[in-house]
Amino acid sequence: MPVINEAYCQTKVQERDRKGDSGRGSVPGLMIVRSPTAGTSFTFRYINPVTRKRDHEPLGDYDAETNSLDRVRQRAIALRGRVERGENIKQTQRAERAAMSAEGLTVGQLIDLRIEFMKADNPVVKADGNVRPRVETWRNVAGHLNRFIRPELGRMLAKDVTNHDLAVIQNKLSENYISNARHFRRAATSMFKWAAEAGRQYIPCSPCHGLPKLVVEESRDRHLEAHELRTLWRGLDGANRWGIKTRLAIKFQLATMLRSAELIALHTSEIIDLSGEKPYTKIPLGRVKKRRVIEVPLSPLAVEIIKEALGDRKEGYVFCNPRDPNEPLHRQAAAGVLHGRKKNGNDGLCAFLGLSLFTPHDLRRTAATIAGDLGFRQQLIELCLDHQKQATVTIYDRSERREKKRKVLDAVADEIRRIVADEPEMRLAA
Repeated sequence: MPVINEAYCQTKVQERDRKGDSGRGSVPGLMIVRSPTAGTSFTFRYINPVTRKRDHEPLGDYDAETNSLDRVRQRAIALRGRVERGENIKQTQRAERAAMSAEGLTVGQLIDLRIEFMKADNPVVKADGNVRPRVETWRNVAGHLNRFIRPELGRMLAKDVTNHDLAVIQNKLSENYISNARHFRRAATSMFKWAAEAGRQYIPCSPCHGLPKLVVEESRDRHLEAHELRTLWRGLDGANRWGIKTRLAIKFQLATMLRSAELIALHTSEIIDLSGEKPYTKIPLGRVKKRRVIEVPLSPLAVEIIKEALGDRKEGYVFCNPRDPNEPLHRQAAAGVLHGRKKNGNDGLCAFLGLSLFTPHDLRRTAATIAGDLGFRQQLIELCLDHQKQATVTIYDRSERREKKRKVLDAVADEIRRIVADEPEMRLAA
């Protein structure tokens, strides 16, 4: 006889408990949860045959007439059969809900469907063989959809949205921040194009046509002059108010021209021949903007920074989190140190040193400018910045030009040392 019966479901409890269906006639995976306030409810738990992850399907609250234990068991048996046949139940349900409501689908519902499609519940195999979300920046895109589109068009039927509706939002955003207008347009275009695709066709066609042209954003040209670089470098040595690992990460970005996301999670396993004659690091493609493995030579200055950051440690993250050595620094750690926590930036390192605000990315521009002033060709500097164009020849030519990049980075490191040592003293801002 099954351990769980109608009497068990009807019994009131003082504390919440949970039990799996067991015994003869039971259904593996069926869970019964009893609560003193919420009553008894059922859940079917299983391993999703597609994602290979644990999943569950709510089967409702217990009711002797409409949702009895026998009825719940029959539903659980049906679900179990679908799972054993390799069906992704969650995905099927999403498709059914979408098909049922496509005619009256609101923009808000369309946004929800788009986010579900992008996020980690629907992973795909990427170029490196790892399974990651279909759109790896889905959190950013979801934020743009929720901030810019849902408040204005959320209750409107998706099929009734016109390019004029989108143009009104775009023009409104352009009045304040052109970058927000650009984020809105990219998120809206991708969502409506996806919604109109054959086989899905939540809407007959995308309304994202004939939209006004966006104002061209002025390209950033901020880079540190020699006296600013000198002030920053010495300030990083003496400003103990900010974490040593973050300050070293800022120095390392100058010495290597790496992007913040590429260097912040640098691990000792990615560093080759650190104490040898030609050390370099191999950044995995998962952290590289263009999703390709890059090899970056380490100058003597970069090696010194790594060894100082590691200290007595032999392995682990080079720039580890001060609260948890097993985790890297937060990606925005350097920006937080430079700008401070306040929006006006008056409690950051830039204000402390009396420097005009700059971003960690501007350090790449600073290092590239130094390389240009030293007479290196633009093609070599672009190699160091990983700005190679994906021309047909680069698909076949896989050379990293590591030694050519080493000449540039070694020269930049020597020039940084010369600039820093040029004047004996540095004045801090009051």
